[in-house]
Amino acid sequence: FAEYTFKEACFAAVEEDVEAYYFDLLTAVQALDTFENPLDTFQNSNARVLDPTVRRVMESLNRGSFMHKRIFKACMDSVSLLDLEFDLPRLKATIPAASKALSDALAAIPHQSEGLVKFVGQSHIDTAWLWPLKESVRKCAKTFSNVLSLMDRYPDFIFAFSQPQLFAYVEEYYPDLFEQIRRRVAEGRIELVGNAWVEMDTNVPSGESLVRQLLYGRAYYLEKFGKASRVFWMPDVFGYSWALPQIMKRSGVDYFFTSKLVNNDTNRFPHSLFTWQGVDGTKILSYLQRLGYNGEYDAGTLSGIWAQFDQKDVCDTALMTIGYGDGGGGPSYQMLEKAKRLKRFPGLPESEFATSLSFFEAAETSQSQLPLWNDEMYYEFHRGTYTSQARTKLHNRKGELLMRRSEMAASMASALLGAAYPAREFANLWKKLLTNQFHDILPGSSIHQVYEDCETIYAQVFDKGEGLFASSLRPLTDSLGAGKDQIAVWNFLSWPVTGTVKAAISGHWQGIQDETGAPVPCTAVSHDGVTEFTVHAENVPPMGVRVYTAVAVAADVPWVCATKRGLENERLRVTLDQNGHITSLFDKDAKREVFAPGTLNNLLTVFEDIPHRESAWNTDLEYMNHFWELTEAQSVEVIESSPVRAAVRVVRAFNLSTITQDIVLSAHARRVEFRTHVNWQETERMLKAAFFPDVLSTKATYEIQFGAIERPTHFNTSYDRARFEVCGHKWADLSEGLYGVSLLNDCKYGYDIFGSRMRLTLLRSPNYPDPVADKGEHDFTYAIYPHQGDWRVGGTVREAYELNVPLAALAGQGGG
Repeated sequence: FAEYTFKEACFAAVEEDVEAYYFDLLTAVQALDTFENPLDTFQNSNARVLDPTVRRVMESLNRGSFMHKRIFKACMDSVSLLDLEFDLPRLKATIPAASKALSDALAAIPHQSEGLVKFVGQSHIDTAWLWPLKESVRKCAKTFSNVLSLMDRYPDFIFAFSQPQLFAYVEEYYPDLFEQIRRRVAEGRIELVGNAWVEMDTNVPSGESLVRQLLYGRAYYLEKFGKASRVFWMPDVFGYSWALPQIMKRSGVDYFFTSKLVNNDTNRFPHSLFTWQGVDGTKILSYLQRLGYNGEYDAGTLSGIWAQFDQKDVCDTALMTIGYGDGGGGPSYQMLEKAKRLKRFPGLPESEFATSLSFFEAAETSQSQLPLWNDEMYYEFHRGTYTSQARTKLHNRKGELLMRRSEMAASMASALLGAAYPAREFANLWKKLLTNQFHDILPGSSIHQVYEDCETIYAQVFDKGEGLFASSLRPLTDSLGAGKDQIAVWNFLSWPVTGTVKAAISGHWQGIQDETGAPVPCTAVSHDGVTEFTVHAENVPPMGVRVYTAVAVAADVPWVCATKRGLENERLRVTLDQNGHITSLFDKDAKREVFAPGTLNNLLTVFEDIPHRESAWNTDLEYMNHFWELTEAQSVEVIESSPVRAAVRVVRAFNLSTITQDIVLSAHARRVEFRTHVNWQETERMLKAAFFPDVLSTKATYEIQFGAIERPTHFNTSYDRARFEVCGHKWADLSEGLYGVSLLNDCKYGYDIFGSRMRLTLLRSPNYPDPVADKGEHDFTYAIYPHQGDWRVGGTVREAYELNVPLAALAGQGGG
C-alpha cells in the first residue's frame, strides 16, 4: 500500500475570460491530433516510387489533411496575437483579440458532420474491489457532491448512475445529499440506469439471483424515485450469460449497454449496435461502446468513438460515457468546458449531452436492419473469475439454495397453516447475497479485507436463513402428527427424489420401516440414549414428505459393496487401481463401459497458473504447458460398506497441500460422488479433476441460468480456442447419440472439455490482489453421472439438483 503526504492547499481566483481562451485553444490543439497523418512525411518523399494501390491507401489515411491545416493555421494565427514577452497585464490585454481570431477562424472552416455522438456522464463505482464496502459509501458521497455541483454550473450536463445499493448507501448516510439527487432525477438531469441491485457478475449467480437483482433494484427505484430504468447497464462485467435477454425483457428492461468486450484478448466482437437473442428466443437491442467507459469529452474521444462505431450504415448516432470511474469521481469541469466547444467542431461529428435512453429509442427505429447475435457474449479475458475465491463461490451457492428452500417452506407454512410469511426478512437476506454478487466480489478479484467482510455477511445469511427454514419446517412436521419414533423426510424439489438423510431419535433402535411396514436401508448408531440414523429415503414425493418409523430389529436389506479396489451397487461397478484412480466404470443398465480403456479417471492435476497480468482475473492457455499429475496416493482405505452406501477414502499430497477424497456410491445411485477436503497451501497453482469418457462429440453442453448452452470441444477457429475455460453451473455434459456422461458439482463453475476429456477446475491460488486467496481448508463435492439418452432424457438436471438440494429430515415430537 502506498503512503501519501498532503502537503499544500491554496485558494485561487479564476479569471473567466482567460480560462475560456485556455479551453478554446486546448480543444483546438487536441483536435489537431485527430486529423494529423503520421505518414505525411513518408508519403511526400516517396510518393513517386510507391505502388499505386499502396499510395491510394495512404491517401485515404490523409483525408483529414484539410482540417489539420486549417485548424493549425487558426491556432497559430491566434497565438501570434498574444503578447507573451512582457508582464501578465499586457498578456491578458491581448487575449480578447486572440480569442476572437480563433473562434472566427474555426467558424469559417466549411464542414459537414458525419453523425452525432451522444455523451452521458457516469462514474462507475466498484461496490468493492481494492477497497471494502464501507469505502464505497464515501466514494458515492464524493462523486454525487461533485456531480451536483457541476449541474449547477452546466445546465445541459446529464449524468447516468446505476446500482440501487449505492443510492441506498447515500440515502442512509447522507440524507441531505440524497434529497438533492431525488430532485435532479425528477428533472431528468440524473438518469437512472441498470435496475440491478448491483452491477453483478452474470456468469456465476443463479437464474433466481439475476431475477432478484432486477426485482429488488427496480422496486427501490420505483419507491424512491417513482420510476425505473429501461436500460440494463453493465459496462464492466466479465461476460454475459445467454439467459440475460429473457430476464431483462421480462423485468421491464428493453435495452442493454456494455463496453467490456472491447478488451477481448483474441477476437474483436463484431458489432457495436445489434440485436441480442437469448436462450429462449427473446431479442433485446444492445450496444457495445467501442471505447472504455471511463471516457474523456475531448476531440480524440469524439473522433475515436465515431470511427469505431460499426453500424454507421444504418444508424447515424453513437453513445459515449465520460467521467472517472472504478473508484468514482465522475466527470470533471474540464471535460464539461471542452464539451461546450465540441458540440459542433470543424471536421468532427456533432455531439451533445443526452440520456442513454434517448440513444436507444432513436436506434430502435433501425433495429430491423441490425445484425443479430444469438449466443452468450463470452468475454475472452478474465477466465480465472470462474474459480478464484472458492469459499465465496461456495457460500454464494449455499446461500442461494438456502433462500430457495427457506422461502418454499415458509410458503407451505403460510398456505397450509396460516403462518405469517416473513417477506421483509427474506428481502433483507436476499439483498445481502445480491451485494456479494458484485462483479469484483463474487468473481474473486477484490482485496483480502473484502472477503473477510463477505464471511461476516454470509454468516448472517446462514444464521438467519436456517432459522427461518427451521421455524417453518417444525410446524409443518408437527402438523403431520409424527411420533417421537418417526422421521419426516421432506423434498423441496419438483420431482420425486431418492437420497440419504440423517436424523436422531431418542431411544435405542436398529431399523427403519416405511409407511407400508417395509424395511428401509439404513445405518443406526446408538449412544447416550439417542440413535443416529442414516436412512435411504426412496421416492419422496415432489414438494412433499414421507414419514419413516424406527423399529427395534434391523431388517435384512442389500448392502452396497466396497473394497480398496472398487465399489458396486445394482446399477454401477467402479474399479480402482492401487492409487485410488478409477480405471473402469461399468454401467449395468446400459451394459457399457463408461471410460476409455487405459485411462485414469478422477485424475487430480496441479497446473502452474501464472497469467501474464491480473492473476485473480486471468488464467492463460499456457497454463497447460506445465503440470503435475497426482498419480500416487498416500493411502487408500474403505470407510463404509453398508445398506446405505459404500465409500473409499483416498489421501493425496502435493507440495504443501493435502487432498482427502471419499469416493462414494449410494444404494440404487447412478452417480459416483467425490466428497473432497483440501488443505490448500499453494501459490499460483490450479487444481483440476479429469475424466476421460468413451464418448466423442464436437460439442459439450453446460448448465446456465434457466437453460443450457452448447460450446465446442475443439480449437477449429480462434473463437473456439478462446473458450479454453468456460463457466458452467451445476453440471456439464458430453454426449454422443444415445449415451453420455455428465460432470456434476455442488459449488464449482470452471470447466474445460476438449475432445473426450472432461475437466472440472477445483481451486486456483492467484497472488493479486489477495495474496492469501483460497489458502486453507476447503470442502466440496463433485460427481460423475453416466446416462442413456441426452442430458434431458438421462436426468442430468435432476441429478445435479439432488446433489445440491438434498432431502431434509426432522424427527417427530409426538402429538399432532
